[in-house]
Formats: sequence, C-alpha cells, structure tokens
Amino acid sequence: MPSIVFLQDNNLSGIIPDTLLMNVTVLDLRNNRLSGSIPEFTNIQSIGILLLRGNDLIADSGSIRLMFSSTR
Repeated sequence: MPSIVFLQDNNLSGIIPDTLLMNVTVLDLRNNRLSGSIPEFTNIQSIGILLLRGNDLIADSGSIRLMFSSTR
C-alpha cells in the first residue's frame, strides 16, 4: 500500500536508506542533516513527490532527471 512519509525538521543524519523508498508516494525529508548521495529511484514507480531541500546531499542533475523520467 502506498504511503506518505513526513520526516522534515527532525535533525536526522546519515544517508537515505533505499528501503525507505519502497511503496512511498510522498517523501518529505526537508531540513535535516542527511548527507551522501541521493539513492537511485530507477526501480521505484510509486514516488511522486520528493522533498530534500535543506540537507547536504550530492547528486548529478542529469541522473536525477533520468531517475524521474523513468518513473512516469
């Protein structure tokens, strides 16, 4: 069953685990202390809204475009 996950403003640190992304339609991780690379979303069809602002994440803009073009 798809779910909505709101974890913004929780002072979370570390990386985003791939398992967090399964069956999620909305994922809000804004304003935490997350770091590292943004996981690839190529095999995740359910994600519709992804909010990551206010973290120290790394991603190539070309790979993000590719990830989301494959989910539509």
